[in-house]
Amino acid sequence: MLVTGASRGIGAEIAHEFASRGGGVALNGTNESTLKETTDRIRLVGVRAESYVADVSNKAQVVKMVDRVVRDFGQIDILVNNAAVLEVTDFFDLGEEEWDRIMDVNLKGAFLVTQAVAKHMVERRYGKIIMLSCASVKSGGKTASLAYYSSKAGMIVMARSLAKYLGNYGINVNTVAASFVETDMFKQLTGDNPERLNYISSLRVLKRPATPDEVAHAVAFLADDRSSYILGETLTVDGGLSMD
Repeated sequence: MLVTGASRGIGAEIAHEFASRGGGVALNGTNESTLKETTDRIRLVGVRAESYVADVSNKAQVVKMVDRVVRDFGQIDILVNNAAVLEVTDFFDLGEEEWDRIMDVNLKGAFLVTQAVAKHMVERRYGKIIMLSCASVKSGGKTASLAYYSSKAGMIVMARSLAKYLGNYGINVNTVAASFVETDMFKQLTGDNPERLNYISSLRVLKRPATPDEVAHAVAFLADDRSSYILGETLTVDGGLSMD
């Protein structure tokens, strides 16, 4: 499997989850030292884990990375598009450069990696592709920037469209939409502000953020053959945040 944005946080936990199940893991990230630390830690499970430094918003780097993964592992059965950047910029302060950067990594990156990987999956007529989105897009969001929520909403639509197209080749495409998760991004949203922490806790039934492994378990379910009849769906992991 290939996990983008796997240096830390949710991506690292997803890679560890699959490694613990005995599968080889290809980890992508942009910080070479952090990525290597995570890869070395996963190898302790006893499976093959390799790191691939690449910017998912750069097509040439993506194509080179995917070719290397296929060469090293022989195939890519599972792709998890997790790479993302987040900002909390106010709408009127949001600049074009920041908008483009978030869209390039979060949305364009998912497109580029999926396009490169899906070509190999189509040849084998098998594959699982999971997009990591955000549960708050259902309500429009409030704590992060407009660019972040727009990019994450786009990933849901992308997954649904791809599910219709790639489903004919035996490829399942779905989305996991998580809410606030205990990661560095969560700390970026809340800082040391107790009011913001209390506000976030008040939004959900469980009154706490998710842990990275709770998101990883949802991803593992959609990547498992036991979910083979699920296509184009969004599995929400938000502690009751978006319940009607």
